[in-house]
Amino acid sequence: MVQNEINENLIENIIHHKNIIQFADDMTDLFTTCIMGQFVVSVIIICLTMFQMSLVSVLSLQFLSMTLYQGCMVLEIFLWCYYGNDVILQSGKLTQSAYMCEWVPCSQLFKRNLLYFMTRSQTPLKLCAGGYFTLSLETFMAVLKSSWSYFAVLNRVHSEEKT
Repeated sequence: MVQNEINENLIENIIHHKNIIQFADDMTDLFTTCIMGQFVVSVIIICLTMFQMSLVSVLSLQFLSMTLYQGCMVLEIFLWCYYGNDVILQSGKLTQSAYMCEWVPCSQLFKRNLLYFMTRSQTPLKLCAGGYFTLSLETFMAVLKSSWSYFAVLNRVHSEEKT
């Protein structure tokens, strides 16, 4: 009887995992275009705000307001990437966690179900935007690097026009 309960518990966890994967797919389908647009616009806004900040005095109210705006824009994309990265990390731990359970004395049915779950959980769950990139801290750094690169180009063109 105990073996049967353990197997049923595992099956409930497998179903729950499938539901989480389905929910992540649904959320990606629903928000992928929105998030992609937000990231593209954020790169442009961060770049232009940095450029505008380089043109005003550091002690001015305009600089302070642009700094706050810049912080909001960076935070907006950071949150998507941070939690997307957390989903990747946590889902990556599932296989090892399943292996660490007391599976040796369990029934063949339990072992087969556990193997099925472990095989599926080896692929980490990833949230994507626009089908082009994964929401992760690497993506966040890439957004900041892109913004900085565009800012450097703008700044250089502006300084050459002045001379």
